[in-house]
Amino acid sequence: LREATMRPLISTIKVPSLIIAGALDESTPPYQSEELHSAIKGSKLVVLAAAAHLSNLEQPEAFNSALVEFLQEHEPEQAPTA
Repeated sequence: LREATMRPLISTIKVPSLIIAGALDESTPPYQSEELHSAIKGSKLVVLAAAAHLSNLEQPEAFNSALVEFLQEHEPEQAPTA
């Protein structure tokens, strides 16, 4: 599985995509997140400065803030109710 590549499929992603990376991540270095961001049209990249691979545990406030902001930006409009 480590040798499998999905790179050819990345550019086919057509939904809002949030990529959160830890600046100190050695397992998945930030340049890989930057590659994803470049390949996914309209994606948003957030790099958390004081986090490594488990950014949601290492910087939960910053992670959650980025996630909530992204979800609010992409929240579907509600149809008016009578």
